[in-house]
Amino acid sequence: MNVVRLAAINSLSEKYIDRRYIHDVNYYRYIRRLRRKGFFNAHNILQVRYEDFQKDFRGTIKKVFEFAELPISEAMRLRIEEQHKKQSGYRPLHRNLKLEDFGLSIEKLAADLEADERLWRKFEEGCDHA
Repeated sequence: MNVVRLAAINSLSEKYIDRRYIHDVNYYRYIRRLRRKGFFNAHNILQVRYEDFQKDFRGTIKKVFEFAELPISEAMRLRIEEQHKKQSGYRPLHRNLKLEDFGLSIEKLAADLEADERLWRKFEEGCDHA
C-alpha cells in the first residue's frame, strides 16, 4: 500500500471517528432530554454493560429475562449455557482503548455532554479499561 493511500485511509478513519463521536454525544443528549421530560420510567430501564456480560454472561442474561418478565425455555437455557461456555474461555485479541487514545479526556466528554464531571468520573472508575 502506498503512502498516499495510507494517508487517505487514516484521514477517512479520523473523520469517521469524529463523526461517530458527534453522533454519540448527540444521542446521549437526546436520551437525557427524553428522560428529563418523563418519556422513560426508571423502573422500565435496565442498564446492562458489556462488562456485565464478560464477567457473568449467564447471570446477566437471567437478569434481563427476569427484568422483562419473560420465562426462559429449556431450549433457551441450553443456548445460554452453550454461549456461557464459549465466553468463559474467550480472551480478546485486542485491547479496549481509553479516552486518551482518541485525544479525549473525561473533562472534554463531560463538557460535550453538558454533564456533571463527578458523575463521569464515577462512571469511569466503575469501568474496566483492561
